[in-house]
Amino acid sequence: GQLEVLRTLLAEHGVPLEHTNTDGKTALHEAAQEGHVDCVRLLLGSGAQVDNLKKADWTPLMLACTKENLAVVEELVKNGASLSLVNKDGWTPFHIACRYIYMIENGVNCASWKNICREGHTFIVKFLLDSDPGCWDRRSKNGRTPLHTAGRVYPSLCAHRQCERGR
Repeated sequence: GQLEVLRTLLAEHGVPLEHTNTDGKTALHEAAQEGHVDCVRLLLGSGAQVDNLKKADWTPLMLACTKENLAVVEELVKNGASLSLVNKDGWTPFHIACRYIYMIENGVNCASWKNICREGHTFIVKFLLDSDPGCWDRRSKNGRTPLHTAGRVYPSLCAHRQCERGR
């Protein structure tokens, strides 16, 4: 449904790719956040800016990292999404993926998070780490690295990855 509506809006009605809503989100932001990988492909193929910033400086990749959208994350990275851009809090996509794992594991908003597959975030964290091995070392504005957050939830994964990297 969404793909055909999007095609119609782009082809027949000339809706601008970078048109934003009141939150500063483009269609690519929305498609990435909701996990609509076919819409993400169509928008990127039509020339949408992969690293467009919404309010609070969130990119489509950052939004995809808040849910179990591995296919969307992979598509955005394949199309040049930056793994090192930071939002207003100094968080990279990797910080965000680790933060959401921590929230899920610790029952934050339990009612809404229970339906999220925990493994989806683990796969995103692994994919981002494999795509940018240095992402463990980036600090947010409060001085935290993604390792601080991920280590709370997956200490064995963190230790294993650090050993693999010779740290």
